[in-house]
Amino acid sequence: MRVTKMMAMLAALAAVAGCATSQGDSDSAAIRQGEAAASAQCAGCHAIGPSGESSRKEARPFRAIAADYSEASLLRELEAISEVGHYQMPPRPIAREDLQALARYISSLRLPRRRRP
Repeated sequence: MRVTKMMAMLAALAAVAGCATSQGDSDSAAIRQGEAAASAQCAGCHAIGPSGESSRKEARPFRAIAADYSEASLLRELEAISEVGHYQMPPRPIAREDLQALARYISSLRLPRRRRP
């Protein structure tokens, strides 16, 4: 009986670990998809990586944008930009899946907050 319970617990742990790995793989794929969308749609003006300056000074680097928005609010902003544009940026119709991936990618650039001593 103990062996059966132990086997059931091990099977449950393996299933949970498999879900975590699948989620991690899904996140990595979304981040890669978002980075590709950023390269194709945004890199002409914005610095899209973890370092570097934007080619247009009024276009904020993605890492700075990541610091100011949660992923959900960033997605809403990107949807609006896709439909109506933003300041000097014209509207750019982008598929919802790509917008979600772009929001995930930009959020991945957020630096961890430093703890105060």
